[in-house]
Amino acid sequence: MPRSWYNILPDLPIPLEPPLNPATMEPIGPDDLSPIFPMALIKQEMS
Repeated sequence: MPRSWYNILPDLPIPLEPPLNPATMEPIGPDDLSPIFPMALIKQEMS
């Protein structure tokens, strides 16, 4: 188990691209994630 973690996002030169839906090649939205994750988790992640 890791004893610590490092958030690399602030040190990236440009922000990461949003994840894409493989079927539409558009950014993933809450509706795409609802079959996999509970809505409470999706709302937390998308906020």
